Amino acid sequence: MNGASMAERALREREARIFIRRIAVENFKSIRRLEMDLKPGINLLIGPNAGGKTNILEAIYFLYKAMGEGIRSPYMPHIPEYWDPIDILYRRDTSNTLKYTIELEHYIIPREDEEIYVFYPSIHIEFSIAPDRSTLIPVKIEYRFGNHTIITFTNSYIESRIKHDLFETLSTKIPDLVENISETAIRVGDYIVIRHEQEHRSEQWQMFLIAPIISIRYSYSEPLIFAGSLYTYIGRRPIPFIFKLAKSTIKEVRGIRTRDILDPFMSYRNIFRNILLLKHPDIGALRNLKPFMQSERLDPRATNLASVLFALIGKRGRIPERIDYALSRLFPGTFIRIESKFGQVALMAEESGIVLPPPNLADGLFKILSILTAVELNPSILLIDEIENSMHAEMLEYIVDELDALSIPVIVATHSPVVADLVAPDKIYIVSRKPETGTVVERLEDPEKIRDKLKKLGVSLSDYIFYSKTRR
Repeated sequence: MNGASMAERALREREARIFIRRIAVENFKSIRRLEMDLKPGINLLIGPNAGGKTNILEAIYFLYKAMGEGIRSPYMPHIPEYWDPIDILYRRDTSNTLKYTIELEHYIIPREDEEIYVFYPSIHIEFSIAPDRSTLIPVKIEYRFGNHTIITFTNSYIESRIKHDLFETLSTKIPDLVENISETAIRVGDYIVIRHEQEHRSEQWQMFLIAPIISIRYSYSEPLIFAGSLYTYIGRRPIPFIFKLAKSTIKEVRGIRTRDILDPFMSYRNIFRNILLLKHPDIGALRNLKPFMQSERLDPRATNLASVLFALIGKRGRIPERIDYALSRLFPGTFIRIESKFGQVALMAEESGIVLPPPNLADGLFKILSILTAVELNPSILLIDEIENSMHAEMLEYIVDELDALSIPVIVATHSPVVADLVAPDKIYIVSRKPETGTVVERLEDPEKIRDKLKKLGVSLSDYIFYSKTRR
């Protein structure tokens, strides 16, 4: 076995994690342009009504609808949340392009005491209104692997840009990398550019939503470099790509686990597939029998909570330990189970030996079960709106601690001073909306200094935020 195949085999035996460290959104509803640097655990959005907190959550959730659900016919990611695709665009202006930039940390986690590898890719996505105005369609998707490789898909072309010096080095080591593409490769500045032009077709956007076929054929160490070919469904023409992994001194990695170590494109598709949004549970729906749907994805109003819990219990053989422990702390003497009958399921509880059907269960029980179940589904990013609804202070403190300990970003919108006082100041975003700029977010300046000063004055951080920073 040669060194290259040994390196590839060693990498496949490792674990990978991906963390969303920054997200930028342009032209979504009230958002003209917004950037958020994300931390693991809670990232708290605080602001007045109609400031745009929920729009921030929905803008991120739209990535799941548009990039994570896969191809549906017809492709209408705005349905059912919005009546018309222009409802998504800033000022409902069809000339606006909806844009996202997602910056990631991609870790390769070793076994035992080996070095950790990490690289920092980013994804840029643009959506425009379709010619018939029926939907929004992706018009550009760009993957950047540091500054050395850029892969771009549009309706008109597919393009690979690779740093000239890296391309030349690899061409001598693995000459068949450039096989069949030398006649189309040109030098543009510091990059070698390989572009496949293609006839523009209105349905071409569907190609973006199909995972490319990846062929990783080469690898060598110091630094660990992987090179290969990407094939699309359009003519099966190869596009070369290269990505480098640098050794890191980081000891604590974060983010969602992925098995697609050698297929970064599939890994990033999984990021979109695992975005979860939770709004306040639909209590009325939860108190009725629901058809069992084999699913491990919770819908935003948690109406399929019983089905998802039933699937989790069946898969693991018991109620998840996280949920069991929370119930023992917050609802002593209460046990839950899922009752299945004639293809329907219902969430039941037993309290001090008395069986409680769904109509007898507390709203707060439904709320905390929906949040903890969402956590058990291992989301890439968890979005929670109005977390305080139906939960008293003790429950809020428990759930905030639970969420803040996660290695993924959890973006929470709240009006609750209790929640504000439970979260570290550097994890708080102040959300506001102005006619000229739309929805914007800002962090507290020198948050620890502010907290110390307020403590001396006997004023809580939440009082300062709600009565000084979020008043119109």
